[in-house]
Amino acid sequence: MRWASVMAAFAELERDLIYQRTMAGLAAARAHGRVGGRPTVMNPDKIAAATARLARGERPTHVARALGVSRATLYRDEWAMSSGSPPTPTGAAAASLAR
Repeated sequence: MRWASVMAAFAELERDLIYQRTMAGLAAARAHGRVGGRPTVMNPDKIAAATARLARGERPTHVARALGVSRATLYRDEWAMSSGSPPTPTGAAAASLAR
């Protein structure tokens, strides 16, 4: 019983050390101008182009393909830059919602 308690204490200590080292490493990286996470695919120019093409009535699938992104990325970034409301569905999606 006593041996298990000692091992548990060492495990907790090691976990705390790992956490502290990780946080220190992330802080050092931020201080050097590095930002973690996946890089964004859509830049402001692509978002503006997508918004303009969608406003002209072009299908989201065609816009996404032309810009080299997925439809999900197109919708996510277009919503983020707009008023926050999702774009109006067109075609078969609109017909299925109308039922």
